[in-house]
Amino acid sequence: MVKAKSAKNYISQLINENGVSVFDPAALKELAPAYYQYLFNHKGYWNVFPKVVARKKLTTKAASWLEKPVTSSEIHKSLKDMHPEKAPGPNGFNVMFFRKMECGGQ
Repeated sequence: MVKAKSAKNYISQLINENGVSVFDPAALKELAPAYYQYLFNHKGYWNVFPKVVARKKLTTKAASWLEKPVTSSEIHKSLKDMHPEKAPGPNGFNVMFFRKMECGGQ
C-alpha cells in the first residue's frame, strides 16, 4: 500500500514554459515550484481546470441543502447501494464491515 501511494505521488515529468517535457529529477526539482505557482495563479485558471473550477456562486437554497444534516436513512441507503466487497478507503475496511457494524454485529 505504501509503495503504491509513493508511486502515485511521484511526478515523472512536467512541461516547461517552452512546451518541452522535462524528465530529469534535478531539473524537475527546479521547475516544479514555478510550474505550480504559474498553474494556480494564472489569470485564466478556468482554462486549465475547466471541470473543477466553479464559476458561479451557489444559491442560498443550494447552500442550505449542502449544509443539512445527514440522516440515518441516507447512510443506510448508501451502504446498501455499495458493493459489499469494495474498500472505500485506505483503512482496508470493506462495505460489509460497516454493514455489520450498522446492524450491531449481526
